Amino acid sequence: MTEKDQKKSTDIWMLKVLTIALVLISTLLAFFCIRVNNVVNQYKEKYNNECVQSMLIMKSNQELTANTNNYKSQSDELSKLNNDLKKQNEEIKKQLEELKKQNQQLEAAKRELADDNLQLQKSLKKAAAVGVKPQSYKIFSGDIPENISNRKYLGKFLGTAYTPCAEECGNNKA
Repeated sequence: MTEKDQKKSTDIWMLKVLTIALVLISTLLAFFCIRVNNVVNQYKEKYNNECVQSMLIMKSNQELTANTNNYKSQSDELSKLNNDLKKQNEEIKKQLEELKKQNQQLEAAKRELADDNLQLQKSLKKAAAVGVKPQSYKIFSGDIPENISNRKYLGKFLGTAYTPCAEECGNNKA
């Protein structure tokens, strides 16, 4: 073999080695790219899932914030209503105390009228016991008759009468 043929054979052998090396390197790069692509896809899928979860959490947080604001608004409204009810309760307590005072006054007036009525009944019984007939009288109903409209109420008076009985005068004339 000539030097030229030998060189040609060496070049062919070198070309084959380089081709094989190139195929091996290309195969390794393709394998590496496929592996990297799989890893990238896994992380991409994980990232997308986390993004979806993050968006769901954000939406849930927005709903919770809206609910919180709604509850706060309702709480403020209930506080105002509670304050109004407290004021009304205080006003009712004041009115109740005033009504209690009025009731006590009415009860005292009722007792006084009952005592007056009892005294009147006793004096009528005494008068009837000795034979005195009561004169006609009219019970005051609170209405002022037309013929006395220019008169003025002066108060309550106790009328007394004397009978010729032994208990009051010391004499036996009937």
